[in-house]
Amino acid sequence: MSLILTSRDRTQLKARAHHLKPIVRVGQAGLSDAFVAEVDRALAHHELIKVRIDGDVRQAREAAADEICDRTQSASVQRVGKILVLWRPKPEDEKPAAVLAPPVKVRPERRVGPRRREAAAGTAAAKKVTRRRSPR
Repeated sequence: MSLILTSRDRTQLKARAHHLKPIVRVGQAGLSDAFVAEVDRALAHHELIKVRIDGDVRQAREAAADEICDRTQSASVQRVGKILVLWRPKPEDEKPAAVLAPPVKVRPERRVGPRRREAAAGTAAAKKVTRRRSPR
């Protein structure tokens, strides 16, 4: 069973995957259990990955892509040549708290120079400081 994506979801995932490099590569060994385990680990960690399927026969690459999707319960986002983009959502209990909570804006502390400190304190030295005019 593989996931089904809407066209809007697929478009957004394609945009996110554009800059990614292939993480896993299907080589001479084919779709071994170790390969599927590695794809599963990468999906669990990254949620969106690229896989490179080497081979000259298009039908063999398409069959391998379908088998990868079925064995990892992931959705095929895009297939371009030998590159396959896979997506599988992370379970809710594994998502970090920062993803679940809205971001909080934190203002950096403001550094106060000696003149501003004196001005805040109301000392005589601060009152003498005037703004310099630029020459005309």
